[in-house]
Amino acid sequence: MKILCVTSSYPVLSNISSGIFVKRLMEVFSEDNDVLVVTPAYKNVSGEFDKNPKVLAFRYAIEKLQVLCHSSGGIPAQLKADKRFILIVPALLVSLFWHVLKRSRYYDTVHANWAVCGAVSGVACWITKTPLVTTLRGDDVNSAALSLANRLFLKVAINLSSKIVTVSDDLRKQLIKDFRFPVDKVVTIPNGVDAAFLEKGENSKARVTTQKLTLITIGSLIPRKNIKFVIESLVRLPDHICLKIVGDGREMESLVRLAKDLRLEERIEFLGSQTPDLIPDLIDDSDIFVLCSLSEGRANVIYEAMACGRAIIASDIPGAREQIADGHTGFLFPVNSQKDFVGLVRRLDEKRSLIYSTGANAYRSILKNKLTWQVTKEKYMDIFHKATVFGGEY
Repeated sequence: MKILCVTSSYPVLSNISSGIFVKRLMEVFSEDNDVLVVTPAYKNVSGEFDKNPKVLAFRYAIEKLQVLCHSSGGIPAQLKADKRFILIVPALLVSLFWHVLKRSRYYDTVHANWAVCGAVSGVACWITKTPLVTTLRGDDVNSAALSLANRLFLKVAINLSSKIVTVSDDLRKQLIKDFRFPVDKVVTIPNGVDAAFLEKGENSKARVTTQKLTLITIGSLIPRKNIKFVIESLVRLPDHICLKIVGDGREMESLVRLAKDLRLEERIEFLGSQTPDLIPDLIDDSDIFVLCSLSEGRANVIYEAMACGRAIIASDIPGAREQIADGHTGFLFPVNSQKDFVGLVRRLDEKRSLIYSTGANAYRSILKNKLTWQVTKEKYMDIFHKATVFGGEY
């Protein structure tokens, strides 16, 4: 098939991890399909790149202003950091529309990621009569309740798509309930994990008991990820428990300052943004993966930590609740409950064998549920073929 992928987040540079899950999916698509990824430029990175898959990074502003997409937290984070960026949004949307309109007629199907891309692509595909499948990943659905503009984008994307894909079943139920959409129009397809993570899990062994215990958290340094909570919780834990923070974002300076004020510099490593190929090693070199987000769709990094055979402690939010069997493949705690979070870390610290057994259960769960990119691809391809055969209506 010829597939046109439209996304506002994509790793156009090697040190960018934003949208890496879209890239992984497009890589498996391109093994036996003709794939073109259409995505906004980033600073001076623009033009066509004959990679695997092919990428078109289109321009929408002067180079120094082309930072709305691909940065930590994506478009919402950039608009919060500087409200003047709102002036660039119309140019971004018009340019995106033009490039989809220009190319979609030559492709069998268009796959849009997130509601904004789905809405803009939907209008273009309506004109060219090209089937559109839109994937919603959590933030776009949650933000619709807070913003009239986001709600409009979401409604347009839903109405103009042949099929809506959600990455979690909770999101699917939310769409059906809030937007009263037919049950058969919305389907759940979870993301997969790379073989590199599964290799770590396959070779994972019980660690030699040492005094030091290392926690790791990975994500954009933005308020929703709640990294401040993890740092403040570390104060209430023994000195031999350390923390690695992987990621970058607008909260970096304030979080570094907080760690210094709390005299935790020797126990916290700020590793910044890391290339995707280093993430499996970073998780494998740690003992417990923690995710304390206030909200998520379905965080792929949880699956990656599970595939590595790592114990996980996560906020009890819909996405994580769907991924983790509490007490078996990981542990959940009430959002922002420092008492419960600290209690779980202390429990695992005192009973190190539980770290290994929980991690082993998590790894087996990934295998049992076949959460690989190849399986994810097969599910998408089935939808694409049906949308093409039935002319976008099925």
